[in-house]
Amino acid sequence: MKVPQGFHVTLFAGEPDIVQPIAMCFDDRGRLWVIENLSYPRWSKDGTGKDKVVIFEDTKGEGKFDKRTVFLDNGSNLTGLEIGYGGVWLLSAPNLIFIPIKPGEDKPAGPAVVKLTGWSLEAKHNVVSNLIWGPDGWLYGCNGILATSEVGPPSSFPAGRTKMNCGVWRYHPIQGKFEIVAQGTTNPWGLDWNAEGQMFITNCVIKHLFHVLPGGHYDRMYGQDLMDYVYEPMPSIVDYIHWAGGDWTTSRGGKGEHSDMGGGHAHSGAMVYLGTNWPEEYRGKLYTCNIHGNRINCDKLTKSGSAYKGERQPDFLFANDEWFRGLALKCGPDGGVYVLDWCDTGECHNYEVVDQTNGRIYKVVYGKPKPWVGDLQKEDSLNLISLLQNKNEWLARKAMRLLQERLFSPEREKIEKALTRRAQELLAKNETANLPSDPEFIRPEIALLRYMWVLGRPPVLEAYVTHKSEDVRAWTFRYLIQNDSTVLKDKEYLRLILEEKSPFVRLQILSALKMTGNLDKEILEKYASHSEDVNDPFIPKMLWYTLAESSPSKLIYSEVPDLSKITFPKVQEWYVRYLVQKEGLNAPKLNQLLLAKTSEALKTDNSVSAGLLTGLLGQHDVKAPEAWKAAFARMWSSDSPEVRSNALKLGVIFNEPRAFETLSETLKNPKIPVGERQSALETLADAAKPNSLPLILDLLKEPALRLKAIQSLANFKDNSVPTWIMLYFKQYSPEEQEAAVNTLSSRVEYAQTLLDGLEDKTIPKKLIGVLEIRRLQALKSTELEARLVKVIGSINPPKPNIKQEIERYKSTYTSDFLGKADLKNGHIIFMKSCAVCHQLHGEGQKIGPDLTGSQRTKLDYLLENVLDPSAVVANEYRVKIAVTHAGRVVTGIIKQETPDAFVIQDVNGSVTLAKKDIEELKDSRQSLMPDGLLSNLSTAETRDLFGYLMSPNKP
Repeated sequence: MKVPQGFHVTLFAGEPDIVQPIAMCFDDRGRLWVIENLSYPRWSKDGTGKDKVVIFEDTKGEGKFDKRTVFLDNGSNLTGLEIGYGGVWLLSAPNLIFIPIKPGEDKPAGPAVVKLTGWSLEAKHNVVSNLIWGPDGWLYGCNGILATSEVGPPSSFPAGRTKMNCGVWRYHPIQGKFEIVAQGTTNPWGLDWNAEGQMFITNCVIKHLFHVLPGGHYDRMYGQDLMDYVYEPMPSIVDYIHWAGGDWTTSRGGKGEHSDMGGGHAHSGAMVYLGTNWPEEYRGKLYTCNIHGNRINCDKLTKSGSAYKGERQPDFLFANDEWFRGLALKCGPDGGVYVLDWCDTGECHNYEVVDQTNGRIYKVVYGKPKPWVGDLQKEDSLNLISLLQNKNEWLARKAMRLLQERLFSPEREKIEKALTRRAQELLAKNETANLPSDPEFIRPEIALLRYMWVLGRPPVLEAYVTHKSEDVRAWTFRYLIQNDSTVLKDKEYLRLILEEKSPFVRLQILSALKMTGNLDKEILEKYASHSEDVNDPFIPKMLWYTLAESSPSKLIYSEVPDLSKITFPKVQEWYVRYLVQKEGLNAPKLNQLLLAKTSEALKTDNSVSAGLLTGLLGQHDVKAPEAWKAAFARMWSSDSPEVRSNALKLGVIFNEPRAFETLSETLKNPKIPVGERQSALETLADAAKPNSLPLILDLLKEPALRLKAIQSLANFKDNSVPTWIMLYFKQYSPEEQEAAVNTLSSRVEYAQTLLDGLEDKTIPKKLIGVLEIRRLQALKSTELEARLVKVIGSINPPKPNIKQEIERYKSTYTSDFLGKADLKNGHIIFMKSCAVCHQLHGEGQKIGPDLTGSQRTKLDYLLENVLDPSAVVANEYRVKIAVTHAGRVVTGIIKQETPDAFVIQDVNGSVTLAKKDIEELKDSRQSLMPDGLLSNLSTAETRDLFGYLMSPNKP
């Protein structure tokens, strides 16, 4: 392994002493507890299993274990563990279980108790994971995107449980309370806090690092948030990805320029290093395992505006081993870092070839650290309080958890008094200096935070709320808002909150309001007036989440902020959209906004009109709100081009004659810029009024607008459309011809003309692919299908055994044969066949997953996904078939859903359909990527395509 100078790595444990290590934690004696997961990838459905929990000890301080104890050998689906409150906590999907233990014994003291249940095993490798104690004394964990779980106590009914898929959750061991902390990302498999108590998670496929604020909703790989008011999620805190140059294994030996990009899209484990062994320059940075890159990535965490940002740092560790699959990393009591290596050739999507005989645990140290020996369980509470000032975070976190446990014992009063006294003493000192000059001591504000985390409240309230450290103030207000319902009624505390100058603290306060459902009009109006926060990526969104979730009835009726006082245009827009979707166009508050005075309207018309448009997505022939006539006159004459454009689009939805007249004149006038005419075309086509059809048909003569015109004709049901499309077919570009076939295959009446064109060879057969055949079959016309078989030939032939097919391809496409690939030709084929859905090296569409960071360098991976694309596909990537009442068929994946409409995307673009217009919507259970992708390619073309897909960069 390659690590920075001065570091060295030891094999702490390896097979057969450890296999399939998936999670770990330390007990209060510093011993390492590890889960051996033998259940994956075929999760146990009946609760039986052979998963183990193994305890490792290094009694000699040599960097490797010399004592091994099996605590449990019949675990089921174990993916996370922690120790505390008299026992072992285990994630054993679908459950969170607790196994009691007696002090000094390494065996269960009783049967497992189910504390929570409901996590879905259908999530596959996105299953519940990452059990870890938070600084606030709650037990935290993660869950992935592939399935939605319904979580709650085993005694609860499913209807009363909490739904979640991807995100972070927490559970209180004494109160028995379960909460969703944040939602979004893809498959977060790493979770940790920095010294200031800010939470960070690592993630897969999309950007890898998120600063998690309780109550936040974050970018997702696909699909929509479970909360329908989340119109825009919050972003990652990094502006780069780890796979821009492809899989790092293509550039071993340091010769490839792309190795420095990080290795791949899959990350597992998260550790903010806060130990005392590594040099100071490594402290406070976040480290995560890169699965495809066989390495450990690193980010520097720095404050930026209201939150943090992650800055790319040199990769910390290179395993130089293709079998290395790092899953977790944690700092131990002596400051050395332990790394779990799953040790296999596959990755999370490999459900067939799994080697369960391997596993490694490595320890990474700088120099020779002094072994830590002790048992914190036996320490007096006052000694534990002293450890809260220690720079070794491992000691401080253990001490905090033990003290939090003892607060539920007769020692409570003693601990509270001691912590208050320590805080008072510290506050009385010069806070610009460290605690006693001993380098083992932490900064004063960190010690103050630790005192507060133990107590669950600030021990010296007045000093904490006015403290110069924004971290101390942020946590103080979080606790006050979450735990003291009277704080917002106190004029002095409310004044401090309203006058808070730090955007970081303001975001934390909004987070607390969101978690408690506290809609405080005065705070929200004040925070929404900070014009400097308009472009902040977090504050406007968190403010909106707080508004939307706290009290829908208050939002709809009276107790809402004055929209003209909100300086965040997006919040204004989201509020109007919310009113439209929740209450309808006659909501009193909405009509008040439409009747706004001119001075107020100048501030809000753009946002109000945009909110109306997004709220009415997919709808047409809608009765206008009572105040629309006056609002339209004002917006139509606005100095803002955006407001005028929005007014015209709304006029079409509301059947405003002046809007149709204006847009029709725009469409007919060739002197008007193409962009404006295209916008007019799209608006009129969405309405699909018969009197607009002649104007659009006439555009088939104009090359600049022809493609959009062809696409828009699918909206109209008129027997003249196919004739007009075919009239100019030979003049069309290849893209226009594909659009023509797409439109002609959308209705039974149009499809007959399509088949006529195939029969007389006006339309080339190569334009009819699997997607077009699926659409034609969905028209459910016996006559049409018979003609289709006659023209195309046999449809859906029996699929050969996929394993035999893969072996056949492998025998042909050997390494030597692939080495002769023409990568430039492969690039051309990729752009024609794959780029309509996928990106590779920054080229292509983002409809399907980005291929750049996948295991595309492995032929087996490519063959499995290309030859059998529907074998493993998330619901969001399955093709849906929508049939409208007017007989139109639309196929594709659902990219967006509102209460009233679906946005359906395929390779030709997106179509918005009102739900009321859909007669049938069914799941094809097939991927948007069709079967038979290689059937139209020659052996040489397939070789060239594979060669390009497996290449580290563009030729």
